[in-house]
Amino acid sequence: MSADNPDPLRVIAAAAPSFSVADAVAIAAEYYGLEVSARELVSERDRNFHLRTGDGREFVLKIANSAEDPLVTDFQIQALLFIEARQADVATPTIVRTLDGRASIELTSGAGTHLVRLVTYLPGVLLVKQPLPMALCRDFGAYAARLGRALSGFGHPAANQSLIWNMNEAARVRDLTHYIPDDAVRGQVIEALRHFEVQVHPLFPELRTQVVHNDLNPENVLIDRPNGFRIAGVIDFGDMVRCPLVVDVAVAASYLRAFEGNPLARIAAFVAAYHAVTPLELREIDLVFDLIRVRLATTVSVLHWRIAQRGADDPYLDNSVSAESTAGKFLKLLSAVPREHAWQILRQACASTDVALQREPDLAD
Repeated sequence: MSADNPDPLRVIAAAAPSFSVADAVAIAAEYYGLEVSARELVSERDRNFHLRTGDGREFVLKIANSAEDPLVTDFQIQALLFIEARQADVATPTIVRTLDGRASIELTSGAGTHLVRLVTYLPGVLLVKQPLPMALCRDFGAYAARLGRALSGFGHPAANQSLIWNMNEAARVRDLTHYIPDDAVRGQVIEALRHFEVQVHPLFPELRTQVVHNDLNPENVLIDRPNGFRIAGVIDFGDMVRCPLVVDVAVAASYLRAFEGNPLARIAAFVAAYHAVTPLELREIDLVFDLIRVRLATTVSVLHWRIAQRGADDPYLDNSVSAESTAGKFLKLLSAVPREHAWQILRQACASTDVALQREPDLAD
């Protein structure tokens, strides 16, 4: 790979930083003046720790992989500062400054230099641990739209980072498909990628584009159970990219998997709720189905690549296999849905939202 077109797997293939729980406690004391207990969190490519002070305050210490460009880490920091400054109607971690006022620090290890930052810990229950009733899917859609609005206008030199999860680079997922052992699943993955390359990706320059979260999966979304299972916040901005806004819709929707009844029912509820906050253009609505399939194809490909690359005792691999084991099954289910039928379902869902919104002033009167 050239410097202008780096390997999108380079960072996630690198070993996580070798910092211990004791190191995390020492860093919190030296740089932030905090006396804490710590436990390690599972991470794809970094080393993260959940910190707790004696008076109950909670934080997350994030130590970036030395293979990650420091500019990319700064991209994540600046995004959180941008959202905080806008006082947006979303809950995200906030940056905690060091004793001398810095948003991050540099530490070295045998692997190289790591950017380190401390963020607040968001309370809540991970969405992945809860059922997905329609009301929660709708609340998720509205919340995702508000997060998109919170990031609108944000720019950064690292916004076009090379990452396998960057749908602008989805064609490069083809290089991983040979890791998929099931012939039928591999064929569906390749077909989804082929259609994207020929029919969808050429439309990207015409679509609304901004920085998006790009990883609104149930492991990164929190709910507030006491308040009726409503979305309480979003974490992990490590996969942010600048791309068409509708990509963020499709990425989140790809995790609303239903294997009984209408496989698009939850997705339609999510998309309609998103549309109620940030209206989608007709061409964006029609792209959601194929973008979902591309995200699923990427998920399946990366999962099997990771199985081949990582050791059996890797905690992130164990977590990935558990969380993403249904991606191939759902891709197979969607591959049997006629594209025109998917368009009709999603168009009707958004049209119903438009009608409801038009009636609201009358109800208010």
